[in-house]
Amino acid sequence: MKLSAILLFATVAVLFADDIPLDPEKPPLLKPSSVYAFNITPREGIDPVTIRLHIEAGEHYKTAEGTVYAPIEKLSVRQGDSEYDLEYDYVDVGVPNMDIADFDGDGFLDFRIITAWGTCGSWYCYYRFQEGKYQRWTEPEELGLNGIPENGYIASYGRSGPESSAVFYQYKDGRFRKRRVESILLKESLPELKDWKTEEFVVLSVTEEWDDNRLIRRIVEPQYEQ
Repeated sequence: MKLSAILLFATVAVLFADDIPLDPEKPPLLKPSSVYAFNITPREGIDPVTIRLHIEAGEHYKTAEGTVYAPIEKLSVRQGDSEYDLEYDYVDVGVPNMDIADFDGDGFLDFRIITAWGTCGSWYCYYRFQEGKYQRWTEPEELGLNGIPENGYIASYGRSGPESSAVFYQYKDGRFRKRRVESILLKESLPELKDWKTEEFVVLSVTEEWDDNRLIRRIVEPQYEQ
């Protein structure tokens, strides 16, 4: 699902005079001691909500060209006549990539902001619109979900050296349930094959079907060189 489609209900509204408007599709490096803001309409018929990114002070981080930037210290939400804070935990500092989507399929737009990234994958802080307000949502963070919802599923993609995996979850009955795992693994990573002396293949494709915590089917296919 493209972000342009996900942002169907995102709107532009009047921000605070000192706020810097932020485009969630093209976030920049963030200036220290600044406040950036963007707006979300959680669902058609609900007033827009302003998400404000409060940036740390200090000049600890610079690009190779000397541009100073800083991480998010906290998020605040302006909703009607009220304002409340949201925690944001970061590991890496840089462009705060984000996505706005209905991650739990309840008809309300949620959002996430990246907290760490690298060759092994990416991790996010999630915020769900629930009980009429945005709240920190730890379940998808703990599962490492970094895909975009598609056809009712969302994936956690990861990589470790030559190995990779994609774990697909479905949100059902109030939580994410594992449905499918697709992996590319070295032969040595499978206990039943690590001592098998063969030069015919070194990599395997492993596909698993799950019903939440119960493994239904597992298919292991050697990947032979052409």
